Amino acid sequence: MRMILAFTVLAGIAIAPLAAGQAPEGKEKLGRTKRVAPSVNGAVTAAEARAVFTRAERVIAATLKVPVLGKVGIAASSRPMTRTQAVTEFSRLFQMASPSFKLTPRPVKFEAQRLKMADPAARQKLTLLVQAGAVAPFGPVASGPSDSLSVKEFGDALGFLLARIAEMSHLPSRKWTPALQGDE
Repeated sequence: MRMILAFTVLAGIAIAPLAAGQAPEGKEKLGRTKRVAPSVNGAVTAAEARAVFTRAERVIAATLKVPVLGKVGIAASSRPMTRTQAVTEFSRLFQMASPSFKLTPRPVKFEAQRLKMADPAARQKLTLLVQAGAVAPFGPVASGPSDSLSVKEFGDALGFLLARIAEMSHLPSRKWTPALQGDE
């Protein structure tokens, strides 16, 4: 009996790739298609940033069940997005998600004089984001050499922010988290 079962399983494994390669009449064959990656050279334009921030706010609102806080303040244009605009939108997304925060991590220590932000209001928002760990203290948003961000820098900074929001809005199980177990 075991021999028949083993033979059946082996035959099924051997025939499965052949059957998957056959396409029914009138339908295309399934398989991998080659995609051409978009160019990632140059700075992020204001129109691209607006589209990304709009999508990020929808994801945060739907996932955390929080209302959208304001609208994206970047006008769609072909000019590069500035770091000040990025910090303003990062702060808006962070404030939008803040009602669902369940953890408050320790403030990040950093040297405030290393932050390169001319606008005082944006500098204050940047300081709060860096202290919360939502923006890298020595990253291109906080202390970058230019006023614009490349696609990779912007994607990295947005991912950093979203990861911190996800961490702060999730309370892990006390059973498996020693830091939350306390003295029982």
